[in-house]
Amino acid sequence: MNDMAGRNTLYDPEFVTKGIEYADGGWKECEGHNIPSVAGFARILKVTRPTIYNWADDYPEFFDTLEFIKAEQEFVALNKGIIGEYVVPITKLVLHNHGYSDKAQTDVISSDGSVAMPKAIRLVAPEFEDAE
Repeated sequence: MNDMAGRNTLYDPEFVTKGIEYADGGWKECEGHNIPSVAGFARILKVTRPTIYNWADDYPEFFDTLEFIKAEQEFVALNKGIIGEYVVPITKLVLHNHGYSDKAQTDVISSDGSVAMPKAIRLVAPEFEDAE
């Protein structure tokens, strides 16, 4: 079977359902899957990540499924990271890939030894574009 771009493909519309099931908790039942991921879903389908991304480019319904997997990954990493179930460096890396960042503030010590204390600590969430 050839897809719209002329690449050979093993794409099956059933992958949309499999992707939703995977993101919706099915990843927990897969050995070695500690968080939902595109790589994990590719492993389930026995294809490469580039193949997954090609399908997302070629099939809008599969693109939506892939976005659902990514959103679930963000949700799980954020919530498991907050309660300390995931290690901080990995949680930060995963969330960075979803647009999160941490901002560091340095205290300034004046010549009289006083310290300007921060008035607030901010967690900066990713910016989202309006999807149409």
